[in-house]
Amino acid sequence: MTVQAGGVLQGDNRGGQNLLDLSGGPGNLTNNGTITLTDNVLNLAGNFINNGNFTAGASVVTFLGATPTIGGTSPTTFANLDLSQTTSVLLGNNVTVTGTFSGPVVLTSTCPTDYTFTYNNGATVLHSCPAAPPSLAYYHMDEASWNGTANQVVDSSGNGYNAQSFNNATTDGTTPAIPGSPGTCRYGVFDNTSTGGTINQGYVQTPLPNLTTNFTVTAWIRTNNNAASGQRILIDDQNNTGGYGISLGDGGAGKIRFYSRAINPVVFDSTYPVANNTWYFVAAVADTTNRKRSIYVFSQTGALLNASIEGAAYSGNWGTDAGPVSIGGETNASGEPPENFHFRGNLDEVQVFQAALSQGQLAQIAAQTHPCLAAFPDHLVIQSSGSGLTCAASTLTIVACQDVVCTPYTGGVTGTLSASGPVNWDSSTGGTTGSGFVIAAGTNVVTKNVQVPTPGSVVFGISSAAPTPLNPTLCNFGNNAPANNNCVFTASSAGFIFSNTSSPGSVYTIPPQVSGIAASGLYLRAVQASTTNAAVCTPAIANSTAVVNMGYSCNNPATCQPGSLATINTTAIAPAGTPVSLSFDANGSAPIAARYDDVGQITLNANATVTPFGGSSPITINGSSNPYIVAPHHFGFSAITAAPIKAGNNFSATITSYNGLATPTATANFGLESPAQGVVLTQALVSPTGPGASAGALGAATFTPYSGGATTATTNWSDVGNITLTATNSNYLSSGLSALGTSPGIGAFIPDHYTTAVTQACSAGNFSYSGQPFGVQVSAMNGLATPGITVNYDGTANTTPNFANTVTLSDASGSTAGALAPATVPASAFSAGVASATPAYTFTSRTTAPTLITMRATYTNAAPAYTVTSSGFAEGSTNIYSGRAQFNNAHGSENLSLPVPFSTNYWLNGWVINTADSCTGDVTLGAANAVSVSLSSPPVTCVQDSGNPGLSGAGCAAAGPAAQRFIKGATPGIGFAGNFNLWLKARGKQ
Repeated sequence: MTVQAGGVLQGDNRGGQNLLDLSGGPGNLTNNGTITLTDNVLNLAGNFINNGNFTAGASVVTFLGATPTIGGTSPTTFANLDLSQTTSVLLGNNVTVTGTFSGPVVLTSTCPTDYTFTYNNGATVLHSCPAAPPSLAYYHMDEASWNGTANQVVDSSGNGYNAQSFNNATTDGTTPAIPGSPGTCRYGVFDNTSTGGTINQGYVQTPLPNLTTNFTVTAWIRTNNNAASGQRILIDDQNNTGGYGISLGDGGAGKIRFYSRAINPVVFDSTYPVANNTWYFVAAVADTTNRKRSIYVFSQTGALLNASIEGAAYSGNWGTDAGPVSIGGETNASGEPPENFHFRGNLDEVQVFQAALSQGQLAQIAAQTHPCLAAFPDHLVIQSSGSGLTCAASTLTIVACQDVVCTPYTGGVTGTLSASGPVNWDSSTGGTTGSGFVIAAGTNVVTKNVQVPTPGSVVFGISSAAPTPLNPTLCNFGNNAPANNNCVFTASSAGFIFSNTSSPGSVYTIPPQVSGIAASGLYLRAVQASTTNAAVCTPAIANSTAVVNMGYSCNNPATCQPGSLATINTTAIAPAGTPVSLSFDANGSAPIAARYDDVGQITLNANATVTPFGGSSPITINGSSNPYIVAPHHFGFSAITAAPIKAGNNFSATITSYNGLATPTATANFGLESPAQGVVLTQALVSPTGPGASAGALGAATFTPYSGGATTATTNWSDVGNITLTATNSNYLSSGLSALGTSPGIGAFIPDHYTTAVTQACSAGNFSYSGQPFGVQVSAMNGLATPGITVNYDGTANTTPNFANTVTLSDASGSTAGALAPATVPASAFSAGVASATPAYTFTSRTTAPTLITMRATYTNAAPAYTVTSSGFAEGSTNIYSGRAQFNNAHGSENLSLPVPFSTNYWLNGWVINTADSCTGDVTLGAANAVSVSLSSPPVTCVQDSGNPGLSGAGCAAAGPAAQRFIKGATPGIGFAGNFNLWLKARGKQ
């Protein structure tokens, strides 16, 4: 049915008719005009295409087909929608349900296009192409080159898994997988011998963790020799123990192999051969929940070329290897040397996800691009405390930025610093001699030491740089914002310096510290320029106690939290300064222990008015430390969602950054930095244990904005049991320091729901007889968007403790015509989340018409109170027939075989032949369900079918002759006259 353009379909209640029934034929409804419903009922056997205006009113729309399409050029809003009879729905636009929704709904993938299905007052939004979760690690490989510097291969995920190149692996950008900007930009070169290069065994070593639960690895690959075996794409198998690897050429020319040494089978190969000198996007998916591996290959244009999916589930659990994870080749420490086991060509955009991604999500990732690194930096920034001493060197930090917010420019910069007055440049710093500096490719920062030998002010700058920045140099001196462009450095003849030795006590760069832990071994030195040599420091305070005003400034974040959060020795100090009594020795050095109880980047400041040693008049001396990082000590968990938690459903926990005090307090600046810091969540299985236990998969977490150092994380776990969560921040503000914290046990997690599947006693006839056992399979499922089996819902010896429960079976339709027995599935029947049972439904009265029963599985727990049920999910059904077997009278000569008519019947307002029964007795029982039976010679003790002993003959004293078992016309004559009663003995009956 089609409502043409300009046409109107108006629903009303005239004559009580409020039903538009399109349940017959194709049952499609296309709206090119206007449909306005009130409280009507609309039944559709087919599709609904909305290209016009659709007003639902208070109507109920029911789709009766298994796989309808809801689409069109206009989004559709339903008032009340029933999809309970569908198996999947294909969306062609967004759908919203404002009232009652009956489901569930399974959306067919429309990737890479995403449509939404929204219901539950907007609280539930399903996607036809769900976005991939954030990656654990993402290597763009866009650095201008690699030279083996640690952390040079940048992880862009924000999780800090920066990597290091080996054996001359480097980058190139001549022919990227996706050209242009945005595109895939530069890429890794691991072997270029085919084009006359000298790189022949390059690889990148990462600090990635062991992966033992669901994960996916994606990469662009281009080989120059697809026939070579052992071409490692990503490998965690240095010691050839329990690790895994993704490799090219091992299973044949151009074939991708995904292997894991701890499972069986170890090897899984793709079926698609990649060609030489061609970019492909490939993905290896480890679905440890369902114990299957998949390999996907996409073309350079993003078209799926092949999906190789493991047929049977592997056995065993995913293992680990003690060595590092490497990209592009085995490590130099491997028993399989990189010269033989490396990738012959190029890799790019290597990503690792802690989830088993779908084909649709992979298609999205294959299309991902990003702006390519500019050929020139936007600007350079010089950072300094802004002040120093004439007798000691100070440090300038040069930073390369690729945009106005100073996203790191890592293409490499060389340049020359300038000063408006006489200075002494330190040739051992800055990467080169004199006033020169070199920011190495892959980094965006370098430090240069300089001494201003004359009291007064000097203006620093950059006289030249290559490549030439697009904008002028900015300065951040004395915690001024770069926009202030304050490049003035003031040198004094006396002041404080922070040192790590009492004598000679040169300026010390305080390394990154841990919040709440005192940095010991520090000295505050009061020094002045020697009267005989201004470039030499002598004590300004010697062999005396002086009160020094100690304070601190917050650089990142730029705002300090209220209170006195730093401590010098035992005195808490405020940002603006707090008097602290310090004892200075003959060298002008006072030992201090500095502690900061928050996080971020800070600078310690000192000032005092003193009469310097050897002087006669008081002067004010100042000094500041270098800016240094203070990282969190650990993370704590609180406000964890209380048990029970349904598997696959979201739960939350508050994660707080803490310092290392004896009684830890929250570090309120965590999460407020630039770039903002956060945590990565991983899970560990607590229970059950055993060979059948599964670690499950943790869903991608979302985090609320940090406040007071705390965030609320929301995630889900795919299985049942108990877990712990670990929150980790790696490489806090690039300091090299990491912090983590592990939660107490979380759970128990329980199934979200059950599903039931029925194997009818007579599947071919679509029925089971009253009192006849039929098969029921109960599966414990999680509540993910695509539900999966909760493997840990197990009642066998393979798990300890058992998390399976005794499940009650009932008829969902509530029929009172009979009873189900047995009506429970014991906990011990569940193995890896699935149990099988064989109940029978028996009518109270034999004269009962056929009844459809639907198997519902339910478990109700008393304390804590909860119920798990299959209601609202897939439930299997069977028709129950009240049946009987019937012999009809037969007459004939005693000298001939006597055919006896036999049939099975069921009750339908009387006994009628069950023409659907092709399952009872002899396998030759036909669709018409009427066969003939011949008598054997007396005494007749049993009549049998053609089995031996056969279905109906089970328990007979003796099997009848092979030719005399319910087979028409196959017996010899009886040989005597008389009347005889036939006795049919059914299985297990007398």
